[in-house]
Amino acid sequence: MVRTTFAVAGHPIDGSASPHLFHLVVAHLARRGVKGIDVDQTDSFRLNATQVGEALRALMSGPPQQRSALARAAVDVVRASTETSNEGAGVSLPRDGALWLSLTSPLKHDLGAWDHLDASKDVRSVNTLRVLDGRVEAMSTDGRAVVRVARLLGVSVDSGAVVALRGGGGAARSIAQAWVEAGGRVLPVPGRRALSGLPEDAVATHGAAFGVDVDGGKGHLDAPCVLFPVYRVGDTPRGGGGLTSSEIDGRWMLAAQHLEAWSRCWAPDVAPFLPDLPRLVADLLALEAWLGAGVLDA
Repeated sequence: MVRTTFAVAGHPIDGSASPHLFHLVVAHLARRGVKGIDVDQTDSFRLNATQVGEALRALMSGPPQQRSALARAAVDVVRASTETSNEGAGVSLPRDGALWLSLTSPLKHDLGAWDHLDASKDVRSVNTLRVLDGRVEAMSTDGRAVVRVARLLGVSVDSGAVVALRGGGGAARSIAQAWVEAGGRVLPVPGRRALSGLPEDAVATHGAAFGVDVDGGKGHLDAPCVLFPVYRVGDTPRGGGGLTSSEIDGRWMLAAQHLEAWSRCWAPDVAPFLPDLPRLVADLLALEAWLGAGVLDA
């Protein structure tokens, strides 16, 4: 069986929960009977890198295979939360040996000569790569992740709902592009950088139904609830980690990003058998609790 290898790269990277999410999804797919997947044949790594080329070389050089405490804990968490089924028995995880990579700061802007699967080249921001035989497929899941969270909250993005967005970097550009593409409008809020490139008819001046504070800046966003993407594994989740608070924890965006990466880039055939977003967030919180706050080397 071909090993499934995932890594998340950036600097600093120790606080990333992406390996947690990867092993949770693997455990869910195995629980649902998807073929070609084995928790003993999956590896995840955190790659400390300041350039994408550096991360790609480290990933393709074949990091040591390991069966971590994190993978074992993910299996236990999913076993406790999900019934066994064979609904996914008719599909298989790709066995092509592709390497999967998530990018975080400061690598999102370090674009290469890649095949872009979406508008990530236009917004100059990439956070998801799939590498096979020297070919790199790239996309950004930041924007679609935010739209997914907002829809889960009942925000009518498709009907022109307004998002108040603080930030002007790659993640903010991806969020703005996806929000407008879904039918919504954007209320830019001053932050460290100005948000540019919005069509004039997509800019709103008031009436935000949802907010995203990418910059983590000071000052209230005038929206019923605000998503704060920045956090570290072991941090106390905002609002207890639920969706009933006026402050939405960043784990919701990260988990949604991960589901978008699986369904649109890494393994689209298994999309129907992925856990839903609330289940994945609940399992992530359970996994963090199981490992203990601040245990990042698993």
